[in-house]
Amino acid sequence: MLGRHHLLLSTLTFLMVIIPLFSIFPEAVLISIAGCIIGSLIPDIDSRDAVIFHTEVKEFRNSGPLSALNTFALIFPLFGYLTKYCIYKPSVIVFNTLIFSENSLKMKHRGFMHSILGISTSTLVTGIYITPFLIFFDLFSIHFLSIFLSGYLLGAFLHLVQDSCTRSGVKWLHPYSDLKVRGNLITNARPENTRYQRFFLKYLTAVGLLVLITSTVYSEISSHVFSVYSFVLAALSWLVFVKFLARCRTQ
Repeated sequence: MLGRHHLLLSTLTFLMVIIPLFSIFPEAVLISIAGCIIGSLIPDIDSRDAVIFHTEVKEFRNSGPLSALNTFALIFPLFGYLTKYCIYKPSVIVFNTLIFSENSLKMKHRGFMHSILGISTSTLVTGIYITPFLIFFDLFSIHFLSIFLSGYLLGAFLHLVQDSCTRSGVKWLHPYSDLKVRGNLITNARPENTRYQRFFLKYLTAVGLLVLITSTVYSEISSHVFSVYSFVLAALSWLVFVKFLARCRTQ
């Protein structure tokens, strides 16, 4: 999928689940959203012109509320280049040298970074790298760091789900297995080939707003209950999208 689709689909899905908790844990919610936004783009650091390397998502320019994401995008390259040159490339070399046979992991698009091993390694090492920075500025909190990394990992996980819906597919267990999950979606910007993505974005926005309005109207109901409800709804929505719209299968 295109970078903007990854960013919006992952963020909207995450917002559906986490927004009901904003009134209780505002700081934690904002930190987790930041993690999800960054994580949603991180797997594409193995692509030369990925959105994570730019300080602006050009399609969001002059796009109303979406323009706000371009303010946040100013830090995208920091995470993009840090991950590419200080995590991705060294990890491939270390894993090939110490664990796997030579060249089991290749530095190519939808390779290491599009696997469970890749996004898990990226999440862990990112936490290690930013910890000294947080300590230096007296901002370190294991609680908030864990929340950020959880959002980051979920964003990256959703990225893999989305790419599994495309014809190129994803090898989730690479390099342990060549089993690939792939669907029928085409990765380009032509309107006729992005209709399912655009439909699902509108659906997630509508459902998210419905959950937010409902949780506000029925404020006597626990926010945790609404969050669990939203999680189940988001999971079922993605299951329908993956199975019946993208028609994913394993090969």
